[in-house]
Amino acid sequence: MRKNTVLIRASVGCAALAAVGFVAACGGGGDDRVGKATDATIGECITISGGGDKETKVDVDKASCDPGDRLTFYAASVIKEGEKCANENYSTLTFDDKSKLCITPNFVAGECYQIPMGSGILADYQKVACAAAPKEGSAIFKATTRTDGEPTCEGTQLAISYEIPIKVGYCLLKQGQA
Repeated sequence: MRKNTVLIRASVGCAALAAVGFVAACGGGGDDRVGKATDATIGECITISGGGDKETKVDVDKASCDPGDRLTFYAASVIKEGEKCANENYSTLTFDDKSKLCITPNFVAGECYQIPMGSGILADYQKVACAAAPKEGSAIFKATTRTDGEPTCEGTQLAISYEIPIKVGYCLLKQGQA
């Protein structure tokens, strides 16, 4: 079985935590591989793995949405070339066939995540130890709250919310930045 790989580049706004990925799919693969936007069913989860820089290919696979050792993303919507996701909080995967998939992070309250910032890449989104040193262009955030809808966050916590594919909101507390 050949691996289906994708190339990702990200441009992330610090306040919005949005990321844009440009994806080049290579070949076929198993039923869990996502090689174009329509390979993912809206509401199901995917993982992004591999990659180390803006030119390195990564894998995008279907995954369980149950909390585990890896960060997953909800497939939120498929959009056409030239269109944008519902708001700036969504990350976007743009595949080689020009199809685009808007994705929502599936954070778990109490867990920490490395999140790409301005010069980071989408593949830098990872579940990490709260004391981890972030990669260049990324920051570590702790998800202090997860709620069904708009979160109410304390102090310097960053509030982010999503409407699709589910209503979910998070309070994120910055732990460190590279």
